[in-house]
Amino acid sequence: MLFKKRRTMQMFRQQWGCDPRDLPAAYMSRDRLKLTRLYYEKYGRGGTDDVTWSDLEMDEVFFRINHTRSFAGEQILYLQLHEPAEEEELSFFENLASLFGQDEEGRLLYEYRLNDLGKSDESYYLPVMLGVISDYVPNNINFYRCLQLLLVSFLAGMIVFRSALWGGLMISVALINLMIYIVTKAKMEHMFYALYNICGILRFCRFAENTWPLSESSVLDQVRFDLELLKNTERAAGSFTAKKKRHLMIRDIYSQTTSGG
Repeated sequence: MLFKKRRTMQMFRQQWGCDPRDLPAAYMSRDRLKLTRLYYEKYGRGGTDDVTWSDLEMDEVFFRINHTRSFAGEQILYLQLHEPAEEEELSFFENLASLFGQDEEGRLLYEYRLNDLGKSDESYYLPVMLGVISDYVPNNINFYRCLQLLLVSFLAGMIVFRSALWGGLMISVALINLMIYIVTKAKMEHMFYALYNICGILRFCRFAENTWPLSESSVLDQVRFDLELLKNTERAAGSFTAKKKRHLMIRDIYSQTTSGG
């Protein structure tokens, strides 16, 4: 783990000041541009219209300055290019850029933490999934319970009467249950991945809360306020995040083992 951190930070040092378009992974930024736009499409307030954006070749501007290390940073950068910042926001970003330009270790540490969020394709759907999660209400509970009762009843009938008819009915209900499970599992996996990304963002916010580099504290105060509102969500999702992280580690180890073999 320590070796991986050192290697990652060394890569950050080498890439500092480079044109992102010259880096090996530059093509990936272009390939996922539609995913990057999702945050702007969901939460954008207008700003630069598509015609002006295209005339000014702003996509190329985005690719030129896209030094982000996370899906969240990439999506926010794309939105900010569409919506000119207020003077107060510009002052904040200038101060932060100036500070990190002089403090390499601090910059690398924040880059490393943001890099933990990653840029997997699934993560870019978080803005969309937030709406799905907030609107999600379990339904058809009684229908599912009826299917369970039918399955048990037909199983009992098959055992008692030893009839092919009861066996056929049991298999039919079992197949219906299996189909419902597969469809529901696919839907829920997207929600779980969104929850995993939310937890990752909350962990970064906790880190920023404890290591804030600027004396100006209005942004930090807002972060603390939001964290207080989300503390129950953070606590409830903690165990899930740990399980998901173990699952991803096992998957990565398996992939490396099979590819190496």
